[in-house]
Amino acid sequence: MCQKGRHRKACLAWNKKHPGHDHSRRVKTQAWAKVFPDYWQRYRATHPDYAERERKRMRAKRGKIRRVAKQDAWDRRVDGVLDYLIWKEGVANQDALAWSPSGA
Repeated sequence: MCQKGRHRKACLAWNKKHPGHDHSRRVKTQAWAKVFPDYWQRYRATHPDYAERERKRMRAKRGKIRRVAKQDAWDRRVDGVLDYLIWKEGVANQDALAWSPSGA
């Protein structure tokens, strides 16, 4: 098993032993964020190198997401390919014209 697999297995075991950990961390983080609402704006203003790195990272991440095919576009593409293949089969196979669903 590779290191990534061992890590995943260890994380699953730890999360099973500590089922409420994620929720309790989220609650604490949200409470802290309410007390310090402008923390990240001030941090980015005082750390421009961090802000630039993060901007580049997020731009790259968003770029990857844009390349994913949309579900409806993919469905239309598949339908078009299927229509083409059915048409091609009918043109190439002359007895396909004589065939009928009732078998007559």
